Amino acid sequence: MPKSFGGFPRSVISETTEGMNALGVETGFTNNSKPTLIIGNVLNQVLLAPSTGRKIILKGISILGNGNTGTVKVTRESNGEIILPGYFSAQGKPSTSPAFNFRLDTDEKVLVTCVDRQATDETFIGLSYIEVY
Repeated sequence: MPKSFGGFPRSVISETTEGMNALGVETGFTNNSKPTLIIGNVLNQVLLAPSTGRKIILKGISILGNGNTGTVKVTRESNGEIILPGYFSAQGKPSTSPAFNFRLDTDEKVLVTCVDRQATDETFIGLSYIEVY
């Protein structure tokens, strides 16, 4: 196989489903988003899982909800490290982390735990992320 194709390095050339050569395009360099609505309590529910063999880099998280009680913790699967907590009270405010680069391990998931929330309390979690190899 030649090292280049039409002046392009072979590493950026891919094959289409029709068997034709095409310039490969790597996706995943623009932020993706994942909204999740949780009602009541959950324990270590998967919020986000990467494609097999990939890593997630969290770019931002927002946690908000109704109700005056409870806590929410967004954690990493490998060791339970808290990425971002949220606390609900009468004076509670949304919890956000809009600009960071939190890198998880290959195939590692993002989890959420909601405790001491009322059965009808809604918790919204928005994730901004990219996936990389």
